[in-house]
Amino acid sequence: MGGEEEFGMENVYVKDPRLYELLGVEVGTSSESKLKKAYYRKARDCHPDKNLDDKDATERFQQLGEAYQILNNGESRELYNKLGYNAYKKRHASGGDMVDPTVLFTMLFGSERFKDYFGTLRLAAHVSEESDENGEDSAQDEKEKAKADEEAQLAREQELTLKLISKVGVWVDGSHRQFSEWAQKEAEELLETPFGGPMLVVLGTMYREQAEIYLGRQSMMGFGGVASSFRHSTGIFGSQIRTTVSAIQAMRRQEQLQAYMQRTSESDDPEEPNSAEHRETSGVDSPNTDSVENPTKREEDAAHVAVKTLIDMLELVWQVTAMDIQATSDSVSKTVLSGNDLGEASEQDLRDARLPLVDFFQQHIRGTNESQNASTAPAGWGGMWSAVQASWNGPPKLGEGQKAQRRVDILNARACALKEMGDIFVRVGQKKDVKDELLNALGIDKKEAEEIENKIIELEKQERIRQREEKKKQQAQKHSAKIAATSV
Repeated sequence: MGGEEEFGMENVYVKDPRLYELLGVEVGTSSESKLKKAYYRKARDCHPDKNLDDKDATERFQQLGEAYQILNNGESRELYNKLGYNAYKKRHASGGDMVDPTVLFTMLFGSERFKDYFGTLRLAAHVSEESDENGEDSAQDEKEKAKADEEAQLAREQELTLKLISKVGVWVDGSHRQFSEWAQKEAEELLETPFGGPMLVVLGTMYREQAEIYLGRQSMMGFGGVASSFRHSTGIFGSQIRTTVSAIQAMRRQEQLQAYMQRTSESDDPEEPNSAEHRETSGVDSPNTDSVENPTKREEDAAHVAVKTLIDMLELVWQVTAMDIQATSDSVSKTVLSGNDLGEASEQDLRDARLPLVDFFQQHIRGTNESQNASTAPAGWGGMWSAVQASWNGPPKLGEGQKAQRRVDILNARACALKEMGDIFVRVGQKKDVKDELLNALGIDKKEAEEIENKIIELEKQERIRQREEKKKQQAQKHSAKIAATSV
């Protein structure tokens, strides 16, 4: 890539405009929203997952990420404008700048193959629609955005419901073996997309749990559904708590690391408490002497902090996105099993859906014989025992080649299909771990990640020691000042 000197918008001098041209924005622009939107659109078009036959797609995707990484940061953008690309790269070989993790993650796992299952993710939609330059929104704008978001989510779920009903329709029609083979093949293909494994596990878990809740209500006197519903609710609540805790921990950790890097970056100033000159005159030892006095090590520490920060933030963004997938697929599964698309349930449909034991008691309490099926509600203790067994075991499931006709059979078949698909998705998805997917996307192997983690733990330990020493020093100064004031 080459570029010529020019003056960009607002008369900003730009030595080399190539990165602006790569993103397709005005040369010299400093609008974060414009840069983010341009990056999102360009990266989405050349995403490797959408260009499997293009060998250069990955390289173009990485170039776009680098351009956004440099231009989205005020300091790096100013330096790039002044030096140009080649000179900037030489000075920043350590790679201390970071891409916006929200946008980066959207690009990494924005696979078109999953759109039939959870549509356009809220995170992706927000990045795509963001166009406000000054970032200032009125309360009315926020309300309108919230309403539009709710409407978009409703439309998203309605579309996904129809698609899921169509998918499980193969099982409802009696082609169980064909459905299972399709689900296995589908899961294996989805596994090969970016973050396919973790997304399969989230989807499969929601499908399976909603199916177990529905089928559980038809068996074990209905208590099976209660137990499954409790497990499902506690699982969702637990994931929400984990996400909240992770967010707090990530922010606290990053504050500590940034404080450490800020302190070491100011160490060249002899007036700073951590500078070598100050330590010599004050007699205070620092636990971070190596990093402070060694610029090369300081740059290495900065690079480690930058990478670890990106990993932590991407993990957090994944958890938030997983909650979006979880909530959407959960709602869609419920709607599929509600039978709303089948029309209003008739009186016969309601009788078919009742537990046999309930039907038995209703018939005998009323003294009528509503059922024409002797095996469903026969008279006497024998009839009650049969009703108990039927209520415990649940309705008989249709076999291969048997098409569901009654409303109750259609919904039971859908539940069986969802459970089968959920089991397959989870089993296949577990072949790839979230952490492995993140490291692979960032081009970091496990050994390197462990080294970075150990280094960060060491830096955090050093920062805690420094903070304790600083606190002791402040307490000593206060004590000395108090004694001096008393003596006076």
